[in-house]
Amino acid sequence: MKEELQKNEEVQGLDDGPAKKRGLGVIGKLKGLWGRKKLRKWLILAVVLVVAVSAVLRGFSKKKDAAAITYTEEAVSYHAITQALSGTGTLQPANSYTVTTLKEGEILSADFEEGDTVTRDTVLYELDSSDVSSNLEKSQLSLNQAQRSYEKAAYAQSPVSGIVASLDVKTGDVVKAGQTVATVRDNSSMTLKVHFASDDAKSFYVGQSASGVLDGSL
Repeated sequence: MKEELQKNEEVQGLDDGPAKKRGLGVIGKLKGLWGRKKLRKWLILAVVLVVAVSAVLRGFSKKKDAAAITYTEEAVSYHAITQALSGTGTLQPANSYTVTTLKEGEILSADFEEGDTVTRDTVLYELDSSDVSSNLEKSQLSLNQAQRSYEKAAYAQSPVSGIVASLDVKTGDVVKAGQTVATVRDNSSMTLKVHFASDDAKSFYVGQSASGVLDGSL
């Protein structure tokens, strides 16, 4: 066992020898380079410059982050969240109506201009209505005639002022066209019928005035 341990140590010693020599050689070279004054100054300046640039960049990044993010402290409460949008466009009324004429004719008055405010049924234009008036008069005549015809058809009216001599129907009866429903007498003008002998007629003529005495009631 002792012989094997000694052999292993000898082997390890043989293996580590070249590596140690190479390490010592590199360190020696670095020491030699560091020993040069000019090179040492440049290396120091480069390290200082790198450190300074890193510090400036780090400070600028912190300032940028601090400026970009701001916070406002508020007590916890319920609020409505409003989202605002901005843009360009046109504003138009929701409803628009056109005004048209019902007839052809001359404009007699136009009292409004564009931009004026009007209310419902405001007269915007007045047209020559002479022919319309003529048609209206004709229509009015036709309406009056139709009204009279309607009244005659719907109502059985007395044709004169007088006394109702007889009523031939009552409520609920069904009548036919042309059926007599009542008789009205005009007492403002009376007719007297008297029978007399033919021999007495010789002394009468048409248009002759006469007087009579009534004995009894009508």
